[in-house]
Amino acid sequence: MYGDKMLVEIESIFGDRLISGKKCTLKELREKVRGVIKRVEMTGGDFTEVFCHLYQFEELPHDNIQTAEYVTILNQIAYATDLSQVDYVIDLDINKVSKVRH
Repeated sequence: MYGDKMLVEIESIFGDRLISGKKCTLKELREKVRGVIKRVEMTGGDFTEVFCHLYQFEELPHDNIQTAEYVTILNQIAYATDLSQVDYVIDLDINKVSKVRH
């Protein structure tokens, strides 16, 4: 985590996604994820869209782009928000949230 922003990768059988938003602790992120999973299970919808809407995160380009373009985008994000690496990974297939060790 850097400054007041963090970078989170969401892994899923439906495709990986990248989001950025206000930093929080691992415990806080796990609580947010549990709440969104419950909400999505009850009402339907897309996990990432619901999560971003509730917690003011921004989805970043991640899938279906070439590696060079992806690196360029990450470099722009790092410059603009002082983020250079993923801080947490949310694996929706096994309902696990983990901190990335750098």
